Amino acid sequence: MLYLQFYKPEGLFSGTMNRLAAWVTGGPYAHCDFVFKFNADQVDDILTQHGLNDIRENRAKYMRKDGHLYLCVHVYWGDEVGYRVLIPDHIHPYWNVPELDHTIDCEWGDEKKLFRFCMEQLYKPYDYVGAMTFYLPTVKKSTNYNRYYCSHLCVHALQHIGRLANVNPRRVTPNRLYRLLY
Repeated sequence: MLYLQFYKPEGLFSGTMNRLAAWVTGGPYAHCDFVFKFNADQVDDILTQHGLNDIRENRAKYMRKDGHLYLCVHVYWGDEVGYRVLIPDHIHPYWNVPELDHTIDCEWGDEKKLFRFCMEQLYKPYDYVGAMTFYLPTVKKSTNYNRYYCSHLCVHALQHIGRLANVNPRRVTPNRLYRLLY
């Protein structure tokens, strides 16, 4: 199951920049990312397709009592596109599974396609210029990006499964993405 998580500028995201970003973009959210909830068969499938040796080596530890592995794909200010395995009830909120309430309905084939796209974007740097100029009408849509900010990555990934096709990913903030989808 695929979730699109939205975060308010509190807790992990309580910094001044995140509060400013939420205010400037006209809504409560400062960040978004994907959370994948894979069952055992789906984990086998993604490990076959993508390697992910760190997950393969720690699979028994990462599989939860509910029979799922939770994986977050993200890009943060000053960082690059990455992923981390989430653990329910972890003491630190960075590793904890958030309250999963924004589902992206899609078939397993589309979820795999979106996940594959995200894995192809790993280690691409944060797009500071894009994040600071999202509002400019001259920002052009592309099919190939070398940098991302959070909602830009999410929109571009969703476009790979036929969602938000007519939206320019570089013009979307977490608040606008929330309004487009929900």
